[in-house]
Amino acid sequence: MERKRSKVMKLAYTATKYLFSSHNITSILSIITYMTNYIQEIENLPLPFIFYNPITNSNISTDLFQYVILALVQCLYLYLSFNVCMDLYHSSVYSCSNVKTDMELFMLSIEEFDEVCEAVMVTDYGEESQKRRHEILREYVKGLVRQHQIIS
Repeated sequence: MERKRSKVMKLAYTATKYLFSSHNITSILSIITYMTNYIQEIENLPLPFIFYNPITNSNISTDLFQYVILALVQCLYLYLSFNVCMDLYHSSVYSCSNVKTDMELFMLSIEEFDEVCEAVMVTDYGEESQKRRHEILREYVKGLVRQHQIIS
């Protein structure tokens, strides 16, 4: 079960990492195409993402230095947002995974309680048989209640 969760986590991490990497590669390829004179005007270079403002012109950079600075800032932003996304994803998956594991352990405890209950009912404890059975079952129920409180 843990291996499957770990595999899913690695798959999600890899997919998200490559998505953010592809956005960052856009800036690098744009600079290379500008340096090779494939694209003549700096305004035609794509950025990793564009903040569109309908009131002003969206092309902010007018020379290569401005473009490089803007691309670096956006790549840094993408890197930081990638880390935040992964941290949030990991924390949510791990918390759900822990609750599921605790619930499975609780189910095992209930199955064990069922077996103990059957064994206690069959066993003869002599004169105080009923009282002894209640004590044994009470201790098991207390353990189940404690475990249930930990889960919730």
